[in-house]
Amino acid sequence: GAGKDDSEEEEEGRDGDEGGALSVCKKPLEVKCKEALFGSAKLAAKLVKLCTEECEEMMCSPHGSEVLTETLLACENGVLEGKVTEEEAGALFDGVVKIVSDASALLGSEKKVKKETVLENFYGSRTLKNLVLLSCSEGKAVLAKKIWSEVDGSKWVGTQAEKILRGYAMCSQKKMAAKAQKVLKAKK
Repeated sequence: GAGKDDSEEEEEGRDGDEGGALSVCKKPLEVKCKEALFGSAKLAAKLVKLCTEECEEMMCSPHGSEVLTETLLACENGVLEGKVTEEEAGALFDGVVKIVSDASALLGSEKKVKKETVLENFYGSRTLKNLVLLSCSEGKAVLAKKIWSEVDGSKWVGTQAEKILRGYAMCSQKKMAAKAQKVLKAKK
């Protein structure tokens, strides 16, 4: 309007007084997120399915890794309980473990692989380190324990994947941390 500065116009636009282009929901972010994930759209189940199907690609993506991490933690902590079945959450965990296990088996082998594995990828190994640390500190350590029990982390020393082993060495699960520290010290 005439004689108003930009901040006054923006404020009116937000309030809907002048029908400005900027419209902001009045609900708190947490409420909006819960409605999106658990409301009629059922995004939580679709998100878990997407993460399961695209796990490796998401792990190696700077932005996809954040979505994958939050989804895994939500499954681990029961946040998605009642919206995602145990089988769906389990398939996501198993998918991560299989990707790590398959990649670990290729480390140091003579097999030539056309693309780098998740353990050799900067974002992939960083994501896995963060997943281990968060699973142990903010979660129930389900994912961290699953990976640890299925994969021989000693092959990771001296590779990009060593940072995952360092994540285990720093985690709050004392047995896993002690074993990881032992592996790191033995290889030096």
